[in-house]
Amino acid sequence: MWQILALGNLTPQSLYGPASQEYLKRIQRYRTCELIELKPSRGSSVNLALRQEAQRLLPYLRPAREIVVLDERGAMFTTLRLSQWLGERAELTFVLGSAWGLAPEVKALAQHQLALSTFTLPHELARVVLLEQLYRALSLQAGHPYHHA
Repeated sequence: MWQILALGNLTPQSLYGPASQEYLKRIQRYRTCELIELKPSRGSSVNLALRQEAQRLLPYLRPAREIVVLDERGAMFTTLRLSQWLGERAELTFVLGSAWGLAPEVKALAQHQLALSTFTLPHELARVVLLEQLYRALSLQAGHPYHHA
């Protein structure tokens, strides 16, 4: 089972909400994947906001799962390599930060840091990109053709 922890709520009316829900539905064809949306903080400072968000995230970060935080300084994979990498793992929790990123104590719990791009992406778009790449990786594992192969 995969778990995706995301700070922020994408409504069906938002630009990214329908795409997020569509890719999550597609992922479910191949494996159980739970999306948990947590409220981002609107603290008076970045440090306060990150601490508050960390307190919301920490109860979901179980030692029995491999934790993957999304971070612009993380490892970058091709789609094929991501598919192989995911195929070597079972229980994963992906953590997407808010517009402020993630607190150091959350990053410290992670076994892996993954970058989606060298570009700075809005956290809402990063969620869609992650979900699309997870879906694409699973479809490759299932033997569906890949247009770059």
